[in-house]
Amino acid sequence: MREVRIGRGPPPTIQPIFPSYRRRYVHAPPEYAYQCIIHILREKMGCSKIRRIGELSLKTRLSGCIGAVLTVQISREGEISILDLRFNYARVILSAALLLGTTIILSLLSNSALPILGAAAFLPIAYKANNDAVKFLMVLNEILPFAEKEYARQSLLKERER
Repeated sequence: MREVRIGRGPPPTIQPIFPSYRRRYVHAPPEYAYQCIIHILREKMGCSKIRRIGELSLKTRLSGCIGAVLTVQISREGEISILDLRFNYARVILSAALLLGTTIILSLLSNSALPILGAAAFLPIAYKANNDAVKFLMVLNEILPFAEKEYARQSLLKERER
């Protein structure tokens, strides 16, 4: 018989399916939050092409050429930075439609339902795009509290030097 412990550990969470918009708050200046986001994308997510689209905005692809496109906009509200995260799945949807259309045409031309099974190839593509978006959100949720503490520690050390 398996023992069930109540009240131990974090409650199980349901992962979002194709998250499209999230907002996070960071107790640090926007420039510091921007550098943290770039570091997370390069080191943890393996993104090599990060395009700056504004003063404190960036855009990158999380899952290669077919995956989700992430747009991050950082703004200031007093001493807090607001991170607006937008995920765009247009390429995933376009590739799914193209794959489905191709398999339907092949099925009609061959008078067989076997090519329609090729549409199942879309599932790994969609899974990877969703998984990378969720992974980014989880890594961001884990790292942001540490980044806030590090910024607070650095500012305290600068004040002590004065």
